[in-house]
Amino acid sequence: MHKRDTFELPRKTSYVYPIDSKLPLATDIRRYLKKEFAFCTQYEKGIIKDDDPEFLHQYRVTLRRIRAILTLHHSLFDPTQVELLNLAIKNLMQLTNLQRDLDVYLMQMEYYFSLIEHKHHLGLARFFDDLQHQRQKTYKKNKHWLKSDEYKAAHGEITFQLKHLLAVDNQITSSNITSINRLLTQLSKKVLKLTAAINSETEDSQLHALRIKCKKLRYGLELYASVSD
Repeated sequence: MHKRDTFELPRKTSYVYPIDSKLPLATDIRRYLKKEFAFCTQYEKGIIKDDDPEFLHQYRVTLRRIRAILTLHHSLFDPTQVELLNLAIKNLMQLTNLQRDLDVYLMQMEYYFSLIEHKHHLGLARFFDDLQHQRQKTYKKNKHWLKSDEYKAAHGEITFQLKHLLAVDNQITSSNITSINRLLTQLSKKVLKLTAAINSETEDSQLHALRIKCKKLRYGLELYASVSD
């Protein structure tokens, strides 16, 4: 394949966002969310062209980061808008869940073959052939969705809602840095509490909840790296 026929994966030079301590925190967060969502659209052409599964992966990571930061700062904004935005972004992600799951399995194909004896390889090959068939069907469905008027409308509505995300009247009056440290400390305590509760009988749902909290904390730490210790 010629280089001119491929798309270069959009990459950020840094995940650190410049927080302005002189602006209300809600203003900075709104601006950040709008910028992240706009950046997310740069992956769409790569997902449609389907040269590299990393396009879809980074598209989903960006949407997940937006939801995490929005949830972390939910008290700053109108709760109805936050709920609707979270649901709308979640719906965008859910439609690509199966394709991403299949990509992960298929990228580990050689590893799975290494785990079993050669005499069983034919059966495993048939299994992966089925996964590849499912993946192709799922990709075509998502490709059609990304090019549809329905997707454009959903995308436009999220863009509009982010632009007009209303800050609540009772905003935190202390400095941004104090507010940020309080948010991160509270989330860190929740992570530690969930971690301490893990034992040999811990259910998958509890581990999943911990994983979500850890990601939210990670995204928050990345976002505020320039202003917080």
